[in-house]
Amino acid sequence: MRFCFSAYRKRPINMDKRKEENLRVKKAITNALFRLMNKKSFSDIPITEIIKEAGVARVSYYRNYSSKTDILVTLVREIIMEYISDPAYDPGEYNSPRNITRILRTYRKYRRYVLDIHKAELGYVIASELARMWHDTPEYRNMTPAERYRIVIHCGALDTMAISWLINGMPETPEEMAEIFCSSVHS
Repeated sequence: MRFCFSAYRKRPINMDKRKEENLRVKKAITNALFRLMNKKSFSDIPITEIIKEAGVARVSYYRNYSSKTDILVTLVREIIMEYISDPAYDPGEYNSPRNITRILRTYRKYRRYVLDIHKAELGYVIASELARMWHDTPEYRNMTPAERYRIVIHCGALDTMAISWLINGMPETPEEMAEIFCSSVHS
């Protein structure tokens, strides 16, 4: 299959067969949607076609997703969970060059997904999930309204820059892009 991300690749040792099968179904549905998105517009893809392309039952689809957009949101959330579960993650330094570099490496790793989501004009899914990631942290609850707005601005600007970098073929290193970002946004 063309698409695969680590949340679906790693199988915990004690995962039961039902959970393993559900991960297989989710992967099949996600891959099917992205294959179809490369053939036609996102809005022109019916659920029935995703199910047929994935080779899964309708009930399996609706057990996992409420809409086509929900497939994308789930994917982005899985990628974000992988990112924040890394021991190098530090929510207190969201605007540091080190953190921006890590985020850009994640964008690069999942560039096929990111670019296909962008091409489908659904980039808001990524930016809104990045912002939501911060809303769910204890640090966010202790921030002033101005600090909260800075995070939203930060997420939007970072996503826009990362998309542009991917579209341009990533000629700069993630470290160079992090420096550009930090000097532009945090000046």
